[in-house]
Amino acid sequence: MYKALSAFATSVVALSSAANAEQLTYGTYFKNSHNILTDAVQPYFDRISEMTDNELTFRLLTDATVVGASTTAKGIQQGLVSMGTIIPVYTSSTFPMTSLFSNLPTLETDSLIESGTINELFFLNCAECQPEWGAANIKPLAMYGSSPYYLQCVEDVTSLDDLKGKRIQGTGEFGALAAKLGGLPMGLTATELYTGMSQGTLDCVLGSAAWLDTYGLKDVVNYVVELPVGVFRPVNHMNMNAKKWNGLSDEEKNAFTSGVEKLITDAAFGYADEDQSARDNGAAAGIKFIKPFDDFIAAFDQVGKEGGERFVELAKGKGMKDPEQLLARYLELGQEWREIVANISSPEEYEQALHDRIFSKVDWSAQ
Repeated sequence: MYKALSAFATSVVALSSAANAEQLTYGTYFKNSHNILTDAVQPYFDRISEMTDNELTFRLLTDATVVGASTTAKGIQQGLVSMGTIIPVYTSSTFPMTSLFSNLPTLETDSLIESGTINELFFLNCAECQPEWGAANIKPLAMYGSSPYYLQCVEDVTSLDDLKGKRIQGTGEFGALAAKLGGLPMGLTATELYTGMSQGTLDCVLGSAAWLDTYGLKDVVNYVVELPVGVFRPVNHMNMNAKKWNGLSDEEKNAFTSGVEKLITDAAFGYADEDQSARDNGAAAGIKFIKPFDDFIAAFDQVGKEGGERFVELAKGKGMKDPEQLLARYLELGQEWREIVANISSPEEYEQALHDRIFSKVDWSAQ
């Protein structure tokens, strides 16, 4: 009799828990095999489900099936998805100040350094950034900088003459680099690149080596110039509808915020692993990794030197009050994070640095 009552009570608790469980949807244009999803986002959600005894579960809506690169912010605002990936430069009218991060000088080629730098800059040093997210009714939780970008082309590149008039994918400062190389900057999203290159409407891509696998570019790219030309940022890969966020219990909010350091760490280290794997696969597929010629190096260096002045001018045009101060802080943080990364020996140490410098100081209750 006791066993029967115990079993009945257990089943009632289970049914009650299931009835109270909530499934949150995460919308993204990333392919379901993208390393950010497999290495970082899905494990992050799994940990949250475990911490909340499965009262919070998650469904990933990938491959732009529900929201795309330029529509995710609106989809989150309207409740079409609970959460999602936002690239501010693709929705600069909603996030004019945050989108300017993509126009900061392309000086850094290490995802670990850049991810630390931009998260600290965004969460603790950009007073004009936070209000625009509150006004959009979106709660940002984490962002990252990609692995280094490389010039990847259909045809061989031996001089700047080979790039004159070529259509080169590149936004933000990468667009400035494409122009400096003599090309025509294009503003396609990552999911449009394969089609563009396979159909001849796009000649080159400035993008991560990981894309050779992630977006199948190894089937259309034949040459990669072996010079890292910067890190794309920011990609806000964890953002939630503000009404949904405010409806969470304190314990549930803690499950989200206590894991952001590992989320960012997994993204940065996962990108590095994916890059190497994609390079190996690309070489096996016949892609030529070619030495950069002098004029290419000179053009990249020139873009980096001019980047600060270009950022300040653009930021002032968008109404930023003191872009010189933000630029100076970005450069300062970059140097500090370069030193931090040089002295860590494990992902766990990087995660701890993110916590100590940034996320232990973030006021998550702020709107």
